[in-house]
Amino acid sequence: MHKAHNFISIIEAGCCQLVPEDFNRVLNATLAFCREKGYSFYHKKRHEGLMRSLIVRKGRRTNELLINIVSSSQAEFDEDGYKNIIMSLDLDANIVGLLHTINDNVSDAVCCDELRVLSGVQYYMEEVLGLRFKVGAFSFFQANVEAAERLYRDAIALIDGLEGKTVFDLYCGTGTITQAMALRARQVIGVEIVEEAVESARANARLNGLGNCRFICGDVLQVLDTIEEKPDVIVVDPPRGGIHPKAMAKICSYGVDQIVYVSCSPKSMAVNLRTAIASGYGIASCRCYDNFAFTEHVEAVALLSRRRTAHDGDITATDR
Repeated sequence: MHKAHNFISIIEAGCCQLVPEDFNRVLNATLAFCREKGYSFYHKKRHEGLMRSLIVRKGRRTNELLINIVSSSQAEFDEDGYKNIIMSLDLDANIVGLLHTINDNVSDAVCCDELRVLSGVQYYMEEVLGLRFKVGAFSFFQANVEAAERLYRDAIALIDGLEGKTVFDLYCGTGTITQAMALRARQVIGVEIVEEAVESARANARLNGLGNCRFICGDVLQVLDTIEEKPDVIVVDPPRGGIHPKAMAKICSYGVDQIVYVSCSPKSMAVNLRTAIASGYGIASCRCYDNFAFTEHVEAVALLSRRRTAHDGDITATDR
């Protein structure tokens, strides 16, 4: 882990109380292996060193474990030795994939210059809302499945009469909520800029036998100009930075009666809601979810309803 307020200094953390014990077992085995080999950590300022990241992901409902060790290419990493150590561990979960990612990018993000499969496959399976999802090594997916299900159910329940409607799911990621809505809606169109996430979403839709949802890869601001269908309702689930002001204005310009805003950053959501209010929407409801206990992060779901005017034959609603 990083030392607080210092992105260069590295602190060894042999235990985390928030994760399954298997994660700690894999971490400590990896640390011992790297010490024995004399491997150096990657220095972010000098851009020197070998070891960069260890990513461990688990399917809560499937008990599948995906392990990804990330290094630079500046020295040789003993893949066979590491594989033997990890695969011999006595774990509660089943290791379905052991990966080695080569990352020579100078940024702190995990970029994949080369992916080597040391054992198994490049994904794990998860089950959410009765649907199965294939989650790739670099695809975003909710870690707290039970909490995510509650949030998604509540978000979908806010939509009036989902049956027979065309829904836009913008910033859809791997399409979890997209496919959940497709079980009832006439059709759902998901838009996501991360190519791997879109590929996973398409594969998962086929896996779940859903023919009434499709996914488009690209920036929301540009993609909306290419979609011929008009939505009856719009769902947005943007990254922490929120929605670009121009994209938010374009979303509001459709004039749909309801927009459901799912947010992992209430601060950026508040900025976008100002645009929505200026565009004729009122905040019908807003609810926060503490999906990551003992952290500063809070998820939120807001329902935006288009205010009716006298021209629409109704009284203007009051913002709450």
